Amino acid sequence: LQLQRIEVDLDREQFALNPSACGPLPFSADVTGDAGESATPSGSVTYTGCDSLPFAPKLRATLTGDNTPGGFPGMYVELTSPEGDSAIRSANATLPKGVSAALANVQNPCARELFDAGSCPETTRVGTATARVSITPEAIVGRIYLVRVPGKSLPGLGLSFTGRYAQRVVSTVQVDKDGRIVTNFAEIPDLPLRRLVIDVASGPKSRLQLPTRSCATGSGWDGTLT
Repeated sequence: LQLQRIEVDLDREQFALNPSACGPLPFSADVTGDAGESATPSGSVTYTGCDSLPFAPKLRATLTGDNTPGGFPGMYVELTSPEGDSAIRSANATLPKGVSAALANVQNPCARELFDAGSCPETTRVGTATARVSITPEAIVGRIYLVRVPGKSLPGLGLSFTGRYAQRVVSTVQVDKDGRIVTNFAEIPDLPLRRLVIDVASGPKSRLQLPTRSCATGSGWDGTLT
């Protein structure tokens, strides 16, 4: 058929959800003709009202498992965002003072190209991640891997979600001037994220270690969400 124009109108209420970023945001298509020719039309769209969206996320975090002096704890981090809030673009969490990287357990992270391909070896898996978004009632479950980050001495945490809502997000991990570990997710997809749980396992192969003395009095977690 010599089609000249096709229009698709999605008019079901609450079927589609706008992004919380105003843009301009690009869109594109791949079109192939009967004779094999291809075209890639593209454009952009700009939304309004992004600056009026509320933004009140909350962060809850704790060390889990082996919390004895010199022990190898895990960590449980829960990020929540109210319905209707602007999406979270970036997040970082600074661990309590005294918690360090167990260097013997971070020597063989997954290569970035293997992580992007969903092929990290099981030996690099350190925990699980669970997310909930507004557009589906089901929990989105993923795995957490240690991933090599170019230019960084410590591996980052890679969140790998598969299935209907496949996403892969990698953080950087570094030590600040006060000796505290900072995990930073700089680019989070613009999704209506309502809850994200990061659960890193405790045990002898944990990537975290406590000092042989007790942790500093009054030391806690710090977070910055954008």
